[in-house]
Amino acid sequence: MNASKLSLLFLVAVCATPLLADNMSNMQPTAATFASPAAKAVGVVKEIDNANDKITIAHEAIASIQWPAMTMRFKITKATLGRTKVGDKIAFEFVTQGRDSTVTSIVAAK
Repeated sequence: MNASKLSLLFLVAVCATPLLADNMSNMQPTAATFASPAAKAVGVVKEIDNANDKITIAHEAIASIQWPAMTMRFKITKATLGRTKVGDKIAFEFVTQGRDSTVTSIVAAK
């Protein structure tokens, strides 16, 4: 590969990195993810999908399972969701099994 092609490849890789930073599809579960029965986090509700029992939360970094801050979709029951609405700042707990994460408790955060 000549130098100009290598330079172009490097430039594309560097420019694409920020676009991938918030995309959970590139994230691999760590040993800490599986070792923790429940994780606690704080975030803001971005979307509620009642038809599919899902909630999208922009959460802060979660040090206990080595996750960076990101926006991701969680499973949630209607009972756990309660009166939570889009835009609420929340403190929540969730469990992760493989690539599925389920919110188990949710309260308003200060």
